[in-house]
Amino acid sequence: EQIRSFALDAVAEIVARFMPTDAVVKAAQEFLGFSNASIVSQSARILALAQVEPFLAQQQALLISERPSEVRNAARLLGYGRYRSAVPALLARIHPDEMALVDALIWALGEIGDKRALPKLHTMLSDALCTEEILEALGKIGDATSIPRLLPFLLDGVTTQRRASAQALSRVLRQNDGQAFDAALYEALKAALQATLDRDSDPAVCYHAVVCLSLLGESLAVSRILKAIGSALSTNEMEALASFFSRPKPN
Repeated sequence: EQIRSFALDAVAEIVARFMPTDAVVKAAQEFLGFSNASIVSQSARILALAQVEPFLAQQQALLISERPSEVRNAARLLGYGRYRSAVPALLARIHPDEMALVDALIWALGEIGDKRALPKLHTMLSDALCTEEILEALGKIGDATSIPRLLPFLLDGVTTQRRASAQALSRVLRQNDGQAFDAALYEALKAALQATLDRDSDPAVCYHAVVCLSLLGESLAVSRILKAIGSALSTNEMEALASFFSRPKPN
């Protein structure tokens, strides 16, 4: 059964990238009846990744369960399946008195990537609830309205918050081609990113700040990039870095 579990894990990775055949879906459905928890878990993941509608609808119905483990598992599968129909139910299940569930619910909302989750997530971020998880989810959703909410954590958050915010900003910019906001927001974002390069000592934060500036079309001197990232690179690596990050700003 261990070999079968490993095989199902490999199938799940394939299904995450390619649409499965009917035979794969049928086999996964049959494996749900096995007693081995690992096999059942991998089979459920395959069905979720394959976006099998009846299976995902069943998981949505489980969100009202009184068993936390059942709710967390359902949220995970709904996230794998990017099941947009579940967004209202996921949002409704978020309660301050059930914080043990909130991280799984937020993760699912981020994976689904539906903008209907933004008002709730923005409010929770303002209340400093599950900050890192929300920053990650906002990056995955990728809406430019989240940028003003991300900047304070980039500039003044603890290390994990700065990293999550910087990565989220790079995801938002990628999804919006670096230009889905007005001039005032652009200048505020650019200033925050430049300040991050000048004063943040964390290489991961600075790396994402460099990526963000590049996505905005800003040119950076190689020496400044290397100082911020703190990496010792060869001459060839430095030249490659220069050609990528020091492109001329588009007209």
